[in-house]
Amino acid sequence: MFPVRASVRGTLSRQAVISTAATVAALAVVIVAWSSGLQVMNATSGSGESILATERIASGADAVAAMAVAPDGRIFLAEQRTGRVRVIVAGLLVPDAVITFVLRASGPEDGLTGLAAAPDFASNNLLYAAYTYEDRNKSDQPLNRIVRFHVTPENRSSDLEVIRDDLPGGDFHNCNTLRFGPDGKLWFCNGDTGWTNDVSQSVASPEGKIHRINADGSIPVDNPFPHSSVYALGFRNPFGLGFEPNTGRLFVADNGPECCDEVDLVMPGGNYGWPYWKGDEVAEAGAPNERFIGPLWTRHVGGITRLLFVSANVVDALAPPRDLVLLVGTFGDASMYALSFDSSTKVRAVQHLVVGFPVVDLAFAPDGAVLLASYSGEVRRIVPSRPAR
Repeated sequence: MFPVRASVRGTLSRQAVISTAATVAALAVVIVAWSSGLQVMNATSGSGESILATERIASGADAVAAMAVAPDGRIFLAEQRTGRVRVIVAGLLVPDAVITFVLRASGPEDGLTGLAAAPDFASNNLLYAAYTYEDRNKSDQPLNRIVRFHVTPENRSSDLEVIRDDLPGGDFHNCNTLRFGPDGKLWFCNGDTGWTNDVSQSVASPEGKIHRINADGSIPVDNPFPHSSVYALGFRNPFGLGFEPNTGRLFVADNGPECCDEVDLVMPGGNYGWPYWKGDEVAEAGAPNERFIGPLWTRHVGGITRLLFVSANVVDALAPPRDLVLLVGTFGDASMYALSFDSSTKVRAVQHLVVGFPVVDLAFAPDGAVLLASYSGEVRRIVPSRPAR
């Protein structure tokens, strides 16, 4: 049912290959319009590739790494370097921070990088955040922490509570993505923190894992490993988590090294092969493959980010309008990919979507609009390309 790691590059990775010339031309058009704040009309620019229409909601935040949307329409942003949680209200970025964390932000991938609103935010006003800090009692060792706090109607914080602490950290691959699943549990990632040894293969270590906890930080009794938050292992830098509506299945975007980013379907107790495998390629001679689950899709240019399932009509994907497609953000080439799956989770079509800025997070607005957050501090919404039929 699920692919097994193979020693040769598979056909799925070739689906991600696109025309460089077409991409450059399309990107030039969208960047000009994006920088001026104008809406870009959707136009086909090549086989399996299009320019995605977006419009600006707000801008002005600093180095945004994550976004969370409240039922009342407030958009919360995590500023990676400053440690501030900012909020957009009615299209305006509020000058004062909701809260500011004292954090470690000396490396390229540490800092404040996770943010999520509680599923019942409308009644409890709880916001969750994940960030890197230094333990002064352990020679300034970098660690990661998950907290939650109440947000007042005046956009201030109160009742800060630490729910997970002492998670391994480093300059790289902290991940710290936070997502609530349809099961009401809080799911989060901890990358391998830059180590290339087999720490991702040990259930006893938090690194290189997908974790699942209760909203208060306790361990669910139905996790695959007793008394452990670990749900799946063998990851390098699992930056994106996306739940499929109706089925509740979890998909993850894992960043490879200089290549070999991948999208995986997460299974309880599943092992995805890092550091022995990268994408659909062997990373170490003689590596075993029988116990490893292979990727659904690979992309051989680094930098995929967050995931979100949307209706195909929103992005004019190569699928029936009411079908669901998985949006995969990218950091390095100012675009996204829309993946369409068949009933067996095999990728049947890939649409390359040029947006003109690095997409660090994706979320739904209360009205159903799809929001995109840029590292440069801007939030935009997708303009649907065709009506659902």
